[in-house]
Amino acid sequence: MDIRIIEERIRIYNPQSKRDELNAFKEIAQEITLLALSRSEFFKHGAFQEGTALRILYGLPRFSEDLDFILFNPTSNFLWKPFLSEIQLEFQSFGLTVEVKDRSEANTAVKKAFL
Repeated sequence: MDIRIIEERIRIYNPQSKRDELNAFKEIAQEITLLALSRSEFFKHGAFQEGTALRILYGLPRFSEDLDFILFNPTSNFLWKPFLSEIQLEFQSFGLTVEVKDRSEANTAVKKAFL
């Protein structure tokens, strides 16, 4: 894969402004992230939910920048790290470098990561 796939996807969005182009790229980045999570078998452990899931999976006209997930079997020792590495590798396969920050706090139910 390479950057030409992303460039073609942006053309399909037909952005009318730089802001539209940025939003198209954000949506594509969300899809690349979901692809990486799927390939890393994250979805054996958890499900994609909330606003962005409604837009991507059901085509509802809404935009959300975050991706929300819920574990099938909640555990306090869940780690994003192996999945975040896979996300970085997936972006690299498209010729992109992404900085990933694991913002999980050990004693909280909510585990966060930022791209």
